[in-house]
Amino acid sequence: MADTTPDTAVSNVTEPAKKKRKYSKNGCLECKRKKVKCDETKPMCWQCTHLSLECVYKTKEFQFVVSGGPNKSRVNSKVTSVSDKKRKNKEDGDLHRKNMEHHSSSDTRKLSNNERDVDFEHAATNAIGNDEDDLNALLNDALLFANDLFSKLPETDAVTANQGQQKSISSINDDIGGPVFNRWEEIEGMLGEVSKSELSYLKIFYDNVSYWLMPLAQSPDSNICNHILFQHVIRANKKHAREKSYLQSSMVSISAKYVYNVYGKEHDNIIRKHFLRKALQQLYQEFESLSQESLGFSQIDSLNLCVLLLTLDSSTFGTQEWKFHLRGAKDLLMKYNDNREMVTGSTGSTLLHRRTVTLARNWFCAIAIVACVAKGNHFFNEAEMEEMLDIGSSDSSMSDNLMKQMGFISGNNYNTFLGYSKEGILLIKEVMKCLNADTGQDDNNDSFLNVCSLLQASREYQFYPNTYGKVDTDNYSLIPSFTSDVASVVFHKLSVYSIYDSIHQTHVELLFVTYLLRSAKLPEDCSLVLNSCKRVWKMLEWMFSDCNLTIMEINMLTEQLEAGEIYNYPSLREKLKFELTSRCIIVPMQKDFRLMMFQSSVILCAEKLILLDSNTLRLTRCKILAYFMTMAENLGAESAAISIAYLIRKWYPRPTTMLSQNEVDLADALPFS
Repeated sequence: MADTTPDTAVSNVTEPAKKKRKYSKNGCLECKRKKVKCDETKPMCWQCTHLSLECVYKTKEFQFVVSGGPNKSRVNSKVTSVSDKKRKNKEDGDLHRKNMEHHSSSDTRKLSNNERDVDFEHAATNAIGNDEDDLNALLNDALLFANDLFSKLPETDAVTANQGQQKSISSINDDIGGPVFNRWEEIEGMLGEVSKSELSYLKIFYDNVSYWLMPLAQSPDSNICNHILFQHVIRANKKHAREKSYLQSSMVSISAKYVYNVYGKEHDNIIRKHFLRKALQQLYQEFESLSQESLGFSQIDSLNLCVLLLTLDSSTFGTQEWKFHLRGAKDLLMKYNDNREMVTGSTGSTLLHRRTVTLARNWFCAIAIVACVAKGNHFFNEAEMEEMLDIGSSDSSMSDNLMKQMGFISGNNYNTFLGYSKEGILLIKEVMKCLNADTGQDDNNDSFLNVCSLLQASREYQFYPNTYGKVDTDNYSLIPSFTSDVASVVFHKLSVYSIYDSIHQTHVELLFVTYLLRSAKLPEDCSLVLNSCKRVWKMLEWMFSDCNLTIMEINMLTEQLEAGEIYNYPSLREKLKFELTSRCIIVPMQKDFRLMMFQSSVILCAEKLILLDSNTLRLTRCKILAYFMTMAENLGAESAAISIAYLIRKWYPRPTTMLSQNEVDLADALPFS
């Protein structure tokens, strides 16, 4: 007995190892996603057993979700047969759109419903389930795979050398130069091999979703984001690589998300998940087969844009995927940003690469600034920050000329992608440097005085002479000289309002508030903090100049909020007894994507507006809810809906016992769409 018992014990312990179970030290994928401890000693962990899921552990191969019933399984895309791939490509060819409408800047258009493919609809419906957990797990897989790609990519000198090897193979296509187009019809003609149904979603991206990326674009036709993204899509299709166009699939997925958010049809949500899954399969297929000898900047550029699109898709309040996406995007940008002048190839391909890097840098910086201000997350050190924020902060900036050509910097040194002046970007650098230091020590008040000096310079900047956003009557004559900047102003009744100045002033004021709270360590009820928050609201009040809510309506809504009857966006839509958005926001702004540029400032300052009398405070909160409700309903901004729940919990705190399990976690909140 003394001899057999130890042997038995050892046998019991080592038996799982003999079966060579594939599991990581960090637990199964479901436990990773939920960020809970995983019991790896059992064949099925408690979490997966409880949810009736198959317990799957991360392997070296890329995995994605397939949901076809109560149990979910993860299938390796590498084992997909050739016939299955051909069948999937055929199924993806003709997506039927049925009575789908989408909002345009001028009117509402209906998509063609002549194309019908029952097989595709059946495949898309079965490809992934309607459970939101499926989508979260799918995004989690994207994170694990994309970040694994970044670590395997070669250094820039290797890629640059490989461009010469690729040139002989792809010179027929690359030397043609970048495709030229000025309107959607020209793009549609260049994408002749793409199905009409897929083109319908790409047109939605062109007309609408591109404003998610650059709300201050003058028009879809002049939006540089459209030019860069569709140039990559067109090139991929010209090379007969549509089955590998992961960027195209990502754009279709994002477009389906927009339509679903605006119109609420579950079919669009299914298509969104289907094409997101397809994009991840295409990513795996392309980069798993590429060697360092065949990898070029064209693949890296598309990967960069695709990863940023995934960031856009996962930027909700309830998850933290955006942190992983941004870290990966930063690593990729820092890896390939320095050598963009060394790119070989045709003039067209070189220019496209430089424009792509410039767009990606601005795009990344826009999200990283919000992440830093909103959540204190830092994605680069001081040297990296100087390099990444070299986007119009000085007249001698190497990228200034290209950014002006791309329309990112106006003639008045205003960054139309970020919504900051040159002075504002200098303030960003200083505030982020202070936040990165995180010492709280400023013995001689040098940092405080420097921040105040930069803030004053930013306050003095004016695109148009204005008072709290309203252009002074005596300066109306200046506006015709800026007719190319149609996005810079709003005309309403007999007044003109400067959007550029309103955005810039709210941004720099928010930076000052962030500095005071996190670096100077001042309390939230400090007069310096509250006065700056009040100034933010003054810069926005012109948007609500036509508000005609009655005292009875204001009190009714407030009572519902205080009683907990209204606690999020769905309950607000269900229980609101009067029209809110159209009676609060002026007509020109009710369907205007430029509203999105104010989101961070509004949500982070709205909770601190306590220097108002009770009646004014109630009305102000109604206006703020109308602002977010307008973005959620008309612009498809998913985070705007969750911002409503975030603010209501801040304004009217409830005991933890009254909160439902699916309410957002404030610790993960990040205000962008």
